[in-house]
Amino acid sequence: PYYELTLWACLMLRLDLAMLLWKYTQDPCRCALVATLLLYSLKHNAYLERDDDRRRTKEMYEVFEDLALCVLNQAYVTDSETCKRAMLSKWGRLKNYNYLDMAFHAHARNFMAHPACQEIISGGWRGQFKRDTSFMRILLVLVVPPLCITPLVPFDRKVSYRRAVQGRYKMIYIDKLTGLDAIYNRAFAFYTAPVTKFWMHLMMYFIFLGFHTYALLKDMRYIAPFDLTNLPGQRLSYGYGWGYG
Repeated sequence: PYYELTLWACLMLRLDLAMLLWKYTQDPCRCALVATLLLYSLKHNAYLERDDDRRRTKEMYEVFEDLALCVLNQAYVTDSETCKRAMLSKWGRLKNYNYLDMAFHAHARNFMAHPACQEIISGGWRGQFKRDTSFMRILLVLVVPPLCITPLVPFDRKVSYRRAVQGRYKMIYIDKLTGLDAIYNRAFAFYTAPVTKFWMHLMMYFIFLGFHTYALLKDMRYIAPFDLTNLPGQRLSYGYGWGYG
């Protein structure tokens, strides 16, 4: 019951009692983050009449954020990979939030700035690419799509691959696949990465701006769909419609 008692002490704004109970919780980092989230909601959503209550709420919020950060730092120094996997574990008692979700909703900026959190966020942004993959390679593959099946963009994650002979699932690296499986998995991993989607949408937006600017600088008179006397104008109207579509 130490977890519930810690949250009760936070609601009562009893800092010393909350810290004493927090020491006996099974998951101190998660408990500190939940307390931080609770105090953040109390600070911004609850009506605190006395200035002393508002000051104590802010003070407890900073204390529990620092406690969560200290536990995270100790776990990261001990075993960084296990620490990052544990931070992604969801908790059914709080909307299936993981550590990053709780820190995000609690606006715990110092916690989110920790290298463990930054590595997880950076890994999600790059998808299945290796961390040292340059953006110029990604842009080059976007300009020349067939290059996505070449080793130009390396991957560092495994995929579930069914072997045709034994009929079993086996986790192997994408770079070690061959044939059609390599083409499909590399293309899927490349075009589903968030960084790829971002650059694709940015490129399409600039293409649309080019069509839009060109159309505004030209005559905007009506062009019949089957008028073969003004082919450049037809191409312009089709491209302009594609841009808006």
